[in-house]
Amino acid sequence: MASTALTVILPKEFPLVLLSGAILCIECFFIGISVVPARMKVFTKEFMSQFTEEHKKYFPDGEPAVGGWPDAGDGRYSDKLPYKDWV
Repeated sequence: MASTALTVILPKEFPLVLLSGAILCIECFFIGISVVPARMKVFTKEFMSQFTEEHKKYFPDGEPAVGGWPDAGDGRYSDKLPYKDWV
């Protein structure tokens, strides 16, 4: 049985693509480090308890998540925040 060789030719700019990807990964990591503690400070269990009734209507087995996920700052949970916390 004959073996077929596969040749991959990459453009000379390919290392820049890899560098860009690595920089984006590092950026996401550092954003996560700063955002998660802020979310946990604002979307506490006490704050999220006001959504329990509505949440149970659609998800009877669960509670609203501490941290406010999946709200990204423009949805159901953040509408109830004071302006200072929202910013």
